[in-house]
Amino acid sequence: MARSDDSGGGYLGCLFICGVIALIGFLGQVFDDKANKPESKQPERPKLEEATVYVTGDDGEAYKLSYVVETPDGKALRREQATGVIEPEPESYSIDLKGFRTDHNENALMKTDIEIAAYKTQRWEGDLTTVLEVNGKVVDCMTDDSVHPGEGAAYPISFDADDPEQYEGDIGCRLELRFF
Repeated sequence: MARSDDSGGGYLGCLFICGVIALIGFLGQVFDDKANKPESKQPERPKLEEATVYVTGDDGEAYKLSYVVETPDGKALRREQATGVIEPEPESYSIDLKGFRTDHNENALMKTDIEIAAYKTQRWEGDLTTVLEVNGKVVDCMTDDSVHPGEGAAYPISFDADDPEQYEGDIGCRLELRFF
């Protein structure tokens, strides 16, 4: 009986079967790794719970304070103003956050959620210091040492509720102010 030598077909068939087995093993390992791998957790976004503005400086001088709490689309949720005279103890103003929602920085141009400014209402020498405290930590401050009214308005305090770095305490502000 004549035997035909068709070893090429058997060899290719064996390679095909080995390739399929290797592919199945590889895919099984990939899916097994994904199943056993713990999900990477995104760091929690900080939550703006409370905010207070303090005004202090040289005794007896008049100032005007204003703040705006923004909505996610950049409109004013709340706009407040106050006037006062600097006393030996800092004056505190609690910021009303009722209805505040963060924009999660989805709009790259609108990253400010709270903006605060304090102005001298008359000509006087000396410091007018505005401090922002968020969730019990002093986070930012501004000192107006100009002489003329309104000059300090060029440097407002801006707070972004979605930026974790904004929630870190500012040691410079705490050291500068006598009441912290």
